[in-house]
Amino acid sequence: MSLSEKRLQQRRNKKNAKKQSRKKNTPGTLMGSYGNIHAAINAPVHECLVSETLDEDGIGSVFFSRKMLNGDIALGSFLIDIYCLGVKDSFLRIISEHEYQYAIETNPQRMETIHPACARKLIEGSVEFAHQYGIAPHKEYKTVKLIFGNFDPDACPSSYEYGKDGEPLFVPGPYDNQKKIKEIFKKIGYDDLSVLRGVSGELSPEDLEELGPDYEYIDIEITEDALPNNESDKLTTAERDELDGIYGKLTSGSHEVIRRLQELIQKYPDLPVLYNYLIVSYSYSNNTEKSIETLEKCIELFPDYLFSKIAHCHQKMDEGDMEIVPKIFHGKFDLSFHIKDRKTYHISEFTGFNALMVRYFKMIGKERIAKNFLELLERVAPDHPTTQSAKHFLNPGFIYKFINKNKGI
Repeated sequence: MSLSEKRLQQRRNKKNAKKQSRKKNTPGTLMGSYGNIHAAINAPVHECLVSETLDEDGIGSVFFSRKMLNGDIALGSFLIDIYCLGVKDSFLRIISEHEYQYAIETNPQRMETIHPACARKLIEGSVEFAHQYGIAPHKEYKTVKLIFGNFDPDACPSSYEYGKDGEPLFVPGPYDNQKKIKEIFKKIGYDDLSVLRGVSGELSPEDLEELGPDYEYIDIEITEDALPNNESDKLTTAERDELDGIYGKLTSGSHEVIRRLQELIQKYPDLPVLYNYLIVSYSYSNNTEKSIETLEKCIELFPDYLFSKIAHCHQKMDEGDMEIVPKIFHGKFDLSFHIKDRKTYHISEFTGFNALMVRYFKMIGKERIAKNFLELLERVAPDHPTTQSAKHFLNPGFIYKFINKNKGI
């Protein structure tokens, strides 16, 4: 067995070990120091919360909690999609009251109280709506729903609507591949299903008709290496190496970096990356006037340069102009529409473009789409500074990440 094969086998063994570990601690067992499932579902109700923007966004959280005799909180958490998929995610955890309170207080979603009977009615209604189209709830739902206890959903006076204008509206995230999309098409029928592709913005019915049901995701590759560039070929080998070093120092706002970039621009006035680096460096040195001046020059000289467009959009959005993004990018919110001559993107292209989309969709009130773009960033470049900045701007799903660290059940 070669070294690479040994490493591969080690990874497989590690993965299998994790699977076995998870099987021993599945939410359905409620074994361990927290007792059994009956202790959780028979405890008094602590509170029930629902996302305030559920009707507007079509997706949101419902938290159904009970307080156990020892003071711990049994939490049934449901991520529901009232537009199409029903219960997308669910889990049951037992955590301390302090941990629960901290998670609620730091949760970026605005939550409001809901009667336990109404919480049950809302959730079960979403499941029934999805079931009409052959879509099953999350695999743990059968266990987690036991948290409802004996609350009668018919006792809730509220009524809830599902779908968008009476029809299912499917909003796939970046993890929803073409196979899953086609499965839903098959279950529901193309004519009965509207789709939003999370990594390309909203698709109108006309767009869908043009693309057809065989619409494919475009496979791409991401690299941190310099891409072949005819303009960059003008640089000497030493200058290219120097520029790689400058890239790592842009956020320092160093006057030495600024001076050197100015010198290189004098020597290579037709190289847009130099202007882009200078814009960033000026920005981090708090020289806004020079940053904007250089940006305007870059836009004038290189109107089709991706980073000019991105920076221009940020500038105009700072001034309150939200229309600039669809105008600059012609309503196409997928990077592949704007870089058509290659399928390999530099990491800065990928993160810069998608972070802009996070900001844009968040600022126009379409947080659901913004979250899809952030998920895409976190999937491809989770540790990149631009991803972290976008995450800080949006900060989605914190409570899920927080609570999932607790292995009470």
